[in-house]
Amino acid sequence: MKKMIGFFVLIALLCVVCLNKTDNFAPFYNCDKLLIVSLTEESEDEHIKSGNVFYYEYESDFKNHIQNMKAQTIGYNFYFSSLNFDKFSKNFDYIYQGETFEQSYQIYYGFYSGYNDFRYVEGKKVNFQLVNTGDEWILGFPMILTGY
Repeated sequence: MKKMIGFFVLIALLCVVCLNKTDNFAPFYNCDKLLIVSLTEESEDEHIKSGNVFYYEYESDFKNHIQNMKAQTIGYNFYFSSLNFDKFSKNFDYIYQGETFEQSYQIYYGFYSGYNDFRYVEGKKVNFQLVNTGDEWILGFPMILTGY
């Protein structure tokens, strides 16, 4: 009987840990700007509404804004004016260069275990898109939802 109770307690603890797992964007808080895309008007912060989608732009206190906007968030864009690609790419589980449609843009896809959502792109499980526009780097989770 004690083993069975212990088993159920262990299962309950594992469920709590799995359900409370949050996205970890700490390696990207050195960005210049953050854009959060949401399906609901979650904040009194200034925002742009386009159709049924709300866009919130922030230039500081990124961690706080991400934690406060969890309810109906569908995407995050981190903007960097410059970045060391080799050092930056070590944050990801894997990264690969995608097909380039615009000559001046470098497009990358990959998987980051610190973010729970994902999509399948060309049969590969990915949850971020990284684009170098020449002027800036844009990192989008699960993809860049605003264009570049």
